[in-house]
Amino acid sequence: MPTDTTASTGQQAGASAEQPGTSGRKKGRRGRLFLIVLVLALIGGLAYGGYWTVSTVRASFPQTSGSITLPGLAGPVDVKRDGYGIPQIYASSDEDLFMAQGYVQAQDRFYEMDVRRHMTAGRLSEMFGAGQVDNDEFLRTLGWDRVAKEEYDKKLSPATKEYLQAYAKGVNAYLEGKEGKEISLEYAALGFENDYKPGEWTPVDSVAWLKAMAWDLRGNMQDEIDRALMTSRLGPKQIADLYPAYPYSRNKPVVQEGQYDQITGAYEQGESTGGTGTGTGTGTGTGTGTETGTGTGTGTGTGTGTGTGTGLESQLTGLQQVLQDLPTAVGVNGDGIGSNSWVVAGRHTITGKPLLANDPHLSASLPSVWYQMGLHCREVSADCQYDVTGYTFAGMPGVIIGHNQEIAWGLTNSGVDVTDLYLEKITGDGYQYDGKVVPFKTREETIEVAGGKARKIVVRETGNGPLLSDRSGDLVKTGKKATVDSAAPDRGDGYGVALRWTALDAGRTMDSVFAINRAKDWDDFREAATLFEVPSQNLVFADTEGDIGYTLPGKIPTRAENHDGSVPAPGWDPDYEWTGWIEQDALPYEYNPDRGYIVTANQAVVGKDYPYTLTTDWGYGARSQRITDLIKSKIKDGGKISTDDMRQMQLDNFSSIAQTLVPELIKIDTEDKDVREAQKLLEGWDYTQDADSAAAAYFNSVWRNILKLAFGHKLPKELRVKGQCLWVDPVNNTGPADQADKVRECGQRAADQAQPDGGDRWFEVVRQLMDKEDSSWWKTPKAGTRPAADNRDELFKRALIDARWELTAKLGKDIDTWSWGRLHRLFLKNQTLGTEGPGFLQYMLNRGPWKLGGGEATVNATGWNAAGGYGVVWVPSMRMVVNLGDLDKSRWINLTGASGHAYSAHYVDQTEKWAEGELLEWSYSQKAVEDSTSDTLQLKP
Repeated sequence: MPTDTTASTGQQAGASAEQPGTSGRKKGRRGRLFLIVLVLALIGGLAYGGYWTVSTVRASFPQTSGSITLPGLAGPVDVKRDGYGIPQIYASSDEDLFMAQGYVQAQDRFYEMDVRRHMTAGRLSEMFGAGQVDNDEFLRTLGWDRVAKEEYDKKLSPATKEYLQAYAKGVNAYLEGKEGKEISLEYAALGFENDYKPGEWTPVDSVAWLKAMAWDLRGNMQDEIDRALMTSRLGPKQIADLYPAYPYSRNKPVVQEGQYDQITGAYEQGESTGGTGTGTGTGTGTGTGTETGTGTGTGTGTGTGTGTGTGLESQLTGLQQVLQDLPTAVGVNGDGIGSNSWVVAGRHTITGKPLLANDPHLSASLPSVWYQMGLHCREVSADCQYDVTGYTFAGMPGVIIGHNQEIAWGLTNSGVDVTDLYLEKITGDGYQYDGKVVPFKTREETIEVAGGKARKIVVRETGNGPLLSDRSGDLVKTGKKATVDSAAPDRGDGYGVALRWTALDAGRTMDSVFAINRAKDWDDFREAATLFEVPSQNLVFADTEGDIGYTLPGKIPTRAENHDGSVPAPGWDPDYEWTGWIEQDALPYEYNPDRGYIVTANQAVVGKDYPYTLTTDWGYGARSQRITDLIKSKIKDGGKISTDDMRQMQLDNFSSIAQTLVPELIKIDTEDKDVREAQKLLEGWDYTQDADSAAAAYFNSVWRNILKLAFGHKLPKELRVKGQCLWVDPVNNTGPADQADKVRECGQRAADQAQPDGGDRWFEVVRQLMDKEDSSWWKTPKAGTRPAADNRDELFKRALIDARWELTAKLGKDIDTWSWGRLHRLFLKNQTLGTEGPGFLQYMLNRGPWKLGGGEATVNATGWNAAGGYGVVWVPSMRMVVNLGDLDKSRWINLTGASGHAYSAHYVDQTEKWAEGELLEWSYSQKAVEDSTSDTLQLKP
């Protein structure tokens, strides 16, 4: 058991801690009884001597100075924390280093770690009760922890297993002998409802987090669902309009001068001319009749046949409802979400050495998904191989993004398509495949429920993967009613939906993390990256020798020519199976390109002539091209870029869709003097979305209303915001629209996931329609006193009017008081109890709001969903700039703070600086670390 000596707490309860805003209270899922009991318990706790304000709050604060005896260490370990509580660990062996990492992360973040492992294992009900059973059933069906165990048992190297074991040993050393309230405030709250006690940490708990990360970065599964759902309201041509081709001539791909090893030959860049076919399809299959894509690969759209009709649509609606209720691991899956990372070669920098920037865009969470730390061997040797610093995941050893003594690296999501949905023909205890009935692979799962009886479920799998439709009653019912064409198998007991996903195959990504942390040059880095199988990421590289590079690793499937992964496929037809994997040597990379910089921001990775289809759903490149333009403007005429220039680029608030629309909007004649007053805000505006900008507030409201009028009201209810209702023509109406009996339809999707979300796909949709002034998309009916629109300019006029009165209601009639930040606010919510607990507990755990600049598909990507409102739904979850000329002059910032303890001084102590665009000093060398150290804790064997 750890022994504390000369103990002191380096984090004090802050009486001046920021208080949360009055965000809407979301109905809890753990049941009314739990909430009543918890509220009464909290009140009772306050009544008995201020227990919650002193004893409970302070009980879990970690010891950050003095010394602690930690059995299992081979030698002493020093933990040096700076003024923000960020730890730098010094050890003499790899095992001691990672054991100490586990101990320190558990000190600051164990509750977060515990929730994560219960999520990945489908065991949330053990902590939070019956309200989480549905989520657990779905997560058990996916089987993340089972795959993680297979990876640990069969795939990972012996060294990686030793590191994972050492990490777990450190976590468990921290837990030993502690009651829940000594670990985190949240356990004291949970203790009122049930007798839950945290169990021991295991190596598999760490590996499983990679599956959660992969799930939230899984690629185009949402687009696959949405395209199918659109068919209830839209035809093939209309759907193609909403998924335009990638604009290669305007927004360049990542790889422009790059290569892949000569297996299938070279490729050229060029404008895509395919990917938006609109055929109806004829063969057997499950397609929707829509052949859409964004023009990568061969550049031709490939449908999968006709025939599933409303049956498949209903099944996918059920699947969407299950998906949106799942806890978010690291990000909302939607258009516009992504990351920025770019690197500039030394010939373009002030230092003469590369500069590398990264800011991943993920859901805002409290605490942040990232945990900053340094892992230092006192002397790098065969016994102690690491001297690395950066951003880690609490619960997992190693560093995910950062630098060591010789290289730096950053990550962005590649967006490659590694998921496919398959419609399965169910017959009794099996499913049809290639004309035969094949038995399901089954397993029974038992879900323990806090305060209730255990539940048992049976998970069924086809050759394509787990049957997700078993987890939704709606999916089971509609599967029995699904309509298919005459070439499909007989219905029998119905149809189901299965998921094929690369992350459900055991891999070696955990090996890759450690290999990257040790890499010394480009060759080491690229070899290490080949192990980074899931999720497939864009990896950007720089080293102290002056080299820069990019590589796309990942386990990426190949498909037959009749299936591009853009719509669900028939599981009974072998022709729609994955045919293999793209060889690592055939994946694209760049190394020291002549232009002297590389930009990745979720745009297309390659041009249309690359021999494989990586996806049909790239991001559309608004951010990447803006970053490229900023770099070009700095290096023009021999200019040089500084570390602070890179920081300022990260904060760029320029709106490319405003640049497209505003010149037309200011031409619109408006008779209403109040609307004209608002319209004048756009005249002379520079398209930057600063928090104090009234023009940005008005423009974004106009943009939102354009989207709503042109597209939102025409989309099916399955894509619209839940609770927003419209009178529409019946789906099966075949007569003239003016003779139809209108029906009331209400949206079904969560506000932060609804469409049109306003991301850069919608930028491109509108840009393509600008010259089609009489397109049917621009037509919208009269609403009350608001005029109808029959063309583009009339719809723009209507949007100007609607936006004026929307902002009058939200911000007041006086436009001098308007600002974008008043609409665009960030609330930080503690996971689980901070979102679904009673108001009192939310008040204790949550923080905010912050008024932010930036916006959707902007470099400073403070994302918002135009269908749902203006609130911030994802953010640059951290920002860093690595200076390869002097690593101690690198800079970094986190969204929140190092601590997960609600009243620690380091709970949100970085957030204000993050919101202002500041970066902190990032000490790396031993001297710099010593100079910045505020507390030193020694862990002794």
